[in-house]
Amino acid sequence: MKRNILHIALTAALLPFFTGCTDNFEKYNTEPYVPYTLPVPVLFSQLITTGINVQQNDNQMIDQMVGGPYGGYLTMSTSWGGSNFNTYNQTDGWNQIPFNTPFEKFYPNYYKIAEATQKKGHFFAMAQILRVNTMSRVALCYGPIPYSKVSKGESQSPYDSEADLYKNMLEDLTSAIAVLKDYISVTSLRPLSESDVVYNGDYSKWIRFANSLKLRLAMRIVNANPELARKAAEEAVSDDGGLIDDASCNAMVPVGAEPNPFWLVANSWGEIRANATLTTYMNGYNDPRMATYFTAATVETEGTDTYVGLRSGVKGMTTVMGSKFSKPAYGQKDDMPMFLSSETAFLRAEGALRNWNMGGRAKELYEQGIALSFAERKVNGAAAYVADKTSTPKSYVSPIEAAKMSYSIKTKITIAWDEEAAFETNLERIITQKWIANFPLGLEAWADYRRTGYPEIFPVVDNLSNGVISTERQQRRLPFPLKEKQGNSENVRAAVNMLGGPDTGATDLWWAKKK
Repeated sequence: MKRNILHIALTAALLPFFTGCTDNFEKYNTEPYVPYTLPVPVLFSQLITTGINVQQNDNQMIDQMVGGPYGGYLTMSTSWGGSNFNTYNQTDGWNQIPFNTPFEKFYPNYYKIAEATQKKGHFFAMAQILRVNTMSRVALCYGPIPYSKVSKGESQSPYDSEADLYKNMLEDLTSAIAVLKDYISVTSLRPLSESDVVYNGDYSKWIRFANSLKLRLAMRIVNANPELARKAAEEAVSDDGGLIDDASCNAMVPVGAEPNPFWLVANSWGEIRANATLTTYMNGYNDPRMATYFTAATVETEGTDTYVGLRSGVKGMTTVMGSKFSKPAYGQKDDMPMFLSSETAFLRAEGALRNWNMGGRAKELYEQGIALSFAERKVNGAAAYVADKTSTPKSYVSPIEAAKMSYSIKTKITIAWDEEAAFETNLERIITQKWIANFPLGLEAWADYRRTGYPEIFPVVDNLSNGVISTERQQRRLPFPLKEKQGNSENVRAAVNMLGGPDTGATDLWWAKKK
């Protein structure tokens, strides 16, 4: 596979020249060991796209094969060699990709920026925001990761405990927001306009992104450190830089020369289909967003459902078996969502439910989240949907191998807000609608499921973990990568001690011990 991922810039991070961004202009422009000149903005494109994995193989291995089934959004419609994430028996080579790929692709350019800026100013602030975005995705998969003590050329970096990691990431976001606010207070220049494919160099929108990301991470740790969670969440909501609160601020990543990876893997490779969990919920709710998420199924069913998902974790699954089930409705050049305004509203709704100061009541923010999601998908009918007091998720009757693959759903959660309902019922209501709205961000859905127990993601059909992972509780994390165990063994042993359990997929992360 790839070289040890923490050799992340021994040779790649040679000192570039950065116009107008360093006091060491003469050094970077004239020293003979500098092989080329490169302005800072060029380095940011890679940092942005590692936050959502536009590249087809990276997206498939991380967002589709891990986030897809574990988050209840997608199902693998092939079993390759029989060792897969969705049957809990992935190979060591696959298991390390969600760790190796972000480290290898993010840090070389990050170190170039850090060196050139001496870790100061608006360019470094942007790099810090993007670092938190990318590394928080790694952390939600594995738990402790190298973060505060990672340095260029160091192949054996210590791991941050999760308690320290989230504290450090929240502090980095707070500092970066302050720097960007100072910058835009004195100039309207957009030095990243040519490299920033998300916001065209508009730092005011990156401030909104950073505040929203801060809110997301704060909510993630609510069960582990409720005091810090509340403090960080209220800071994010009250900050005058704002949040991603409408579609014009959504963080959307164009695919550029690449085809949309969800389109490619579904249509050209035939390897992903809709997950039965999501189609079952949306069919039960008569959700008008369904046609924007998935294509109609062509498989024969006993019922009348147009959209039919496939159960996850079926050993021996083939593309022929899965071919007639619904698949993602993405077009070949559709943008990729990185953070949506609907998620912000649902995060605020959960905070308000917890009696935090979120700038609104839980009911208002919950209904706003649904309305924003309908607007994001360009679908009408939000008002009627939000008022629905009776619809509930359907049970699933599989059109193939029904005796093995059908599932009787337990939840009876409805859509309409109920002020008289118990806290846990309204929490399930918020997380369920947040989950539907956030498609296809499966890693976030998986995080919420482990944190809250919602929604009711169907268990895998075939659990091939040899008894290591509970079918009911499902996969809780990914084990640390084999290459890290071999090349950074002392620090990995320390990280395992931080887990408080064995280095397996059954061990709960620090923040994910609810269910």
